[in-house]
Amino acid sequence: MMRVRRALWPPLAAFLVARLFLCLISAGTSRPPWEPGSWSGPDSAHYLSIAKHGYALVPCSADDPPPGRCGNPGWMPAFPWVLRPMLAAGVPPRWAAVIAAAAFAFSTLLLLWVAFLSSWTRGGVLALIIAAFFPGQVYQHGAFPLAEFSVLALLCLMAALHDRWLLAGLAGFGAALTYPTGCLLAPVLVAWSLVSPGPAPAVRLRGAGLAAVLTFGGLLCLLLLHWRQLGVWNAFFVVQGGYGHGLTNPMATWWRAVRVVFTPPWQGVQEGPHLQTLFVGVLMPGLLARSLRTGTRASSLVALYAAAFWIFPLALGSGVSLYRSEATLLPSVLLMEGLARPVLTLLLAAAVLVAWPMGVLFFRLLLV
Repeated sequence: MMRVRRALWPPLAAFLVARLFLCLISAGTSRPPWEPGSWSGPDSAHYLSIAKHGYALVPCSADDPPPGRCGNPGWMPAFPWVLRPMLAAGVPPRWAAVIAAAAFAFSTLLLLWVAFLSSWTRGGVLALIIAAFFPGQVYQHGAFPLAEFSVLALLCLMAALHDRWLLAGLAGFGAALTYPTGCLLAPVLVAWSLVSPGPAPAVRLRGAGLAAVLTFGGLLCLLLLHWRQLGVWNAFFVVQGGYGHGLTNPMATWWRAVRVVFTPPWQGVQEGPHLQTLFVGVLMPGLLARSLRTGTRASSLVALYAAAFWIFPLALGSGVSLYRSEATLLPSVLLMEGLARPVLTLLLAAAVLVAWPMGVLFFRLLLV
């Protein structure tokens, strides 16, 4: 019992501190934290509609920015599937989304602590709190699939580190059905199996190949689901294609997102998303460079994950909501092992300073 308490208390305390932080922000807006709808953004409606009615593809109205076909096929089904048992039990849809997101947010911190941070010789608690305030924090608690994705991504990485390739593949399968960039786990695992130190590289490559196939199976499952429900196998690409995604220079995308920070006059909280992208743009190169010096199996895997999930959204251009995709980088906290406490404290302060305006904008419905 004592061991269970030691495992539960640090992540529970970190979760409650982060939740209270967001509740205080929400209470200062017109959307109080005790209202389930306060934790929803515009895109939350798509997940709720999938949970209640399934997928629908309709002609775009004149008011819709993307031309052509619209509807909810551009959003992934795993989070709505989690909501359905609660809806069947009579839980109101918005409450179901809030409960599920909170459970996954806590589970993310619990998995981080139990599987990784509790074994650190120093700084584990500080890293846990940083994870609770990591960029994109409000999307880990809101009615979105980011916390569910974080759990599955961490489970995939943990399984790969222990050569549990079937489990890694199943977690990757779920991640690919939870968030659009989840399929990136497949090349990350294969690349890591090729470059990571250790015995039996051929065996490891076969295992990583199995996990990669299962991960891409999540995308295939989505396409088959759309074909079965809508009669159109590429409905996801049809809807998402209207938002102007296309390969571009990642550095150019990043600079367009952050240059407003260097261009007065400043407007206050409106700079929140730009500050977050700036913070991530400073944090990630530092962590990646540090991982090259450590060179452990764990650091190389997490570094490959962090690089892929940071650069790919930038490479898709300004049509991507970077401030939301940056929440998928939460596992990069694992690259902070060994950092001095003053450095971790400084990173925590920066994360909190960024999380505050992002929370304000979210609860004012100024973020999607």
